[in-house]
Amino acid sequence: MNKPGSLLLIISFIIFSCKTEKVKTDEVPVLSVGESIKDFQIEDGFVIEAVCAEPLIEDPVALSFDEDANMWVVEMRGYMHDTEGSGENQPLGRIKVVKDVNDDGNYDSAYIFLDSLVLPRTVAIVKGGILLIEPPGLFFIENINGSAGKRTVIDSAFAETGNVEHQPNGLLPGIDNWYYCSSSDKRVKNINGKWVVEKTLMRGQWGITMDDNGRLLYNNNSVMLMADNFLPGSIPGNPNHRFISGKISSVRLTSNRVYPGRSTAGVNRGYQKDVLDKEGRLISITSACGPVVYRGDNFPTEYYGNAFVMEPAAYLMKRILLSNDSNGFLQGKFAYDNKEFLTATDERFRPVSAYNSPDGCLYFIDMHRGIIQHTTYMTPYLRRHVDSLKLDRPIGMGRIYRVRWKNKAASKPLKLSAYSSLQLVELLKHPNAFYRDMAQQLLIGRNDVSVADALMKFVVDRADPRTALHAIWILGEMKLLNPPLLKIIATAHADDLAIYQSCLQLLGQSNEKDIAFEIFLTLRRKGNRLAEVCFLNGLKAFHDKHFDRAGSLAFEILSSYKNDPLITDAFVSSMSGSEKMILKKITASYADDTVIIKALNAAVKRSEQPKEAAAIAHLNRSERERYFSGKSIYLSYCSTCHGKEGEGISNIAPPLSESELLNSNAETPVKILLDGLTGPLTINGVSYTFSNAMPGLRNNIETNNGDIAAILTFVRNSFGNKASSITVEQVGKVRAATENRKTPYTIDELKQ
Repeated sequence: MNKPGSLLLIISFIIFSCKTEKVKTDEVPVLSVGESIKDFQIEDGFVIEAVCAEPLIEDPVALSFDEDANMWVVEMRGYMHDTEGSGENQPLGRIKVVKDVNDDGNYDSAYIFLDSLVLPRTVAIVKGGILLIEPPGLFFIENINGSAGKRTVIDSAFAETGNVEHQPNGLLPGIDNWYYCSSSDKRVKNINGKWVVEKTLMRGQWGITMDDNGRLLYNNNSVMLMADNFLPGSIPGNPNHRFISGKISSVRLTSNRVYPGRSTAGVNRGYQKDVLDKEGRLISITSACGPVVYRGDNFPTEYYGNAFVMEPAAYLMKRILLSNDSNGFLQGKFAYDNKEFLTATDERFRPVSAYNSPDGCLYFIDMHRGIIQHTTYMTPYLRRHVDSLKLDRPIGMGRIYRVRWKNKAASKPLKLSAYSSLQLVELLKHPNAFYRDMAQQLLIGRNDVSVADALMKFVVDRADPRTALHAIWILGEMKLLNPPLLKIIATAHADDLAIYQSCLQLLGQSNEKDIAFEIFLTLRRKGNRLAEVCFLNGLKAFHDKHFDRAGSLAFEILSSYKNDPLITDAFVSSMSGSEKMILKKITASYADDTVIIKALNAAVKRSEQPKEAAAIAHLNRSERERYFSGKSIYLSYCSTCHGKEGEGISNIAPPLSESELLNSNAETPVKILLDGLTGPLTINGVSYTFSNAMPGLRNNIETNNGDIAAILTFVRNSFGNKASSITVEQVGKVRAATENRKTPYTIDELKQ
């Protein structure tokens, strides 16, 4: 899980003549659990304890706790048995239930709930069973007294794109009762006994978490931490609009600087300039993953709400302080300079995921193996490093650790399966958010309306907005919040943006559309920019029945914030499908260079892009075959970074639509795919800066000239692009002419 990929972003197998350190030949010793704990360097005041390890578990990558604090562990046992990835399609993966039988805080018993899985991604405990992502599908597996029962396909194409490093994972239950994933633009929810999958925003790569306000946080291998500034379900989707403010979703919170506790020669691009410092240590993250916002009750209060990010390639865990800036947007700050919360010197220490736990501590998974990089993206440099130190063995290891404040014992986990519904309601006030979140899930699963009065007392109580937020979404799911009640709640919490957004969303979901709309109008907070964004987002729910009045309000807000990218994002997103009409209506009132006119023109242009058949009508038969071959490769690999519609993904890769680099002469895009591209760069008048260079495919053993020709033929004739196809011969000619190239291109070089 080291480095975001796409075939436009796949690791370049660059020749060894680049700068490298002297190859070591000593085999790296395999540390026992006890030796590993002694090797850890952690912030003063904390201790690390092993809660379970091999042979009880093998190759763990993710876990989920059930209501009785049992751990459901995902074992990706087929992953990277050697540098070639041999046998990864074998059904070796498992879901294992791990228990603490004697309640001593150590998990000492395990059984296999489900096996014969191919590279399983994640598991979520739901009423009556589990949700499982096993590419390419999303499944519900019945739990019959602890044994796996019927397997139901929810979405056979839920995880069909991308390779193992870029397939959906996470399945986090959001505050709005939808399950959200990382590396996915889909969400899932059980509605009236049926699992429903909907489109949402694309988020992250490996791991997803949320804060007390229900905002989602995530990252990708090259970006330390990103977040949504608004509740996930409050952001309406418009397939024709690309966010321009940088404040809606995938908002970057910190720099990518890291401070490893040892040299990190074994990173995928250790040979490149400015990857390692003079001491051979990684400068910026290359495999960030598995973030968690700590919301437990074991650490001192100053740690509550901090984010912790895993970096397995640098053997560390980073601590990030989160807060709201003066505008109400999330921001992050490193807890300290020149050090990390946790580091190790063991080259097999691979922290990949972290979790809030029932005992109030922070748990994290150490996959514990020499190879963490997938073969698709592994450079020859890294292969040499692995081989020289014999890091490909052993496999089948793995540890789960607990981080605890040394002066406070871990709490004894509660057994919630025996709790009454009223007892679960009381847990909404628990200082450990694990129990607040779990109580919400269990109460919704029971749908016990007898606790409505108890929940109602919470929703207007200003003492703890966190408890009120949970109660609102439980009552909303039970359909017990009518529009007048939602107005009372929103008024009682007038200064709480999360509760305000929640009330607007639930008004939009009401079956009483007329009265809901009238109350919705009374909740507008004029002059509050963030509230106006939330209001614009919420208006979309009323367009079908009240378009004229909703539209007039949207125009009024827009006119109050002229040339505001954030308001423009909310406006255009909420007006999906009406861009052309709106553009015609407001053209006379706004200059051509204002952000709203430019955004609407871009949306209209995207909406008018020809269908595929028309878009490729100019290609002959052999070119079309190449096009469809390239489409398959693009969707499997490139879309994870550049988007399924070539829209680009914030902080990862730029859009491909109308890209001058793609649509120019054939030589330029071939050069980029062969040897990569480094920024900053400007595409269609917009500047982009990314953390890492896009590597090329020159020495990638999984691609050839035909693949490169096919990819380019597809992208040059998709997403509004219309250019000539690329032939195998053209690729071969450029490859031969640039055979000595060893570094990514810059824009200036390509313009020469």
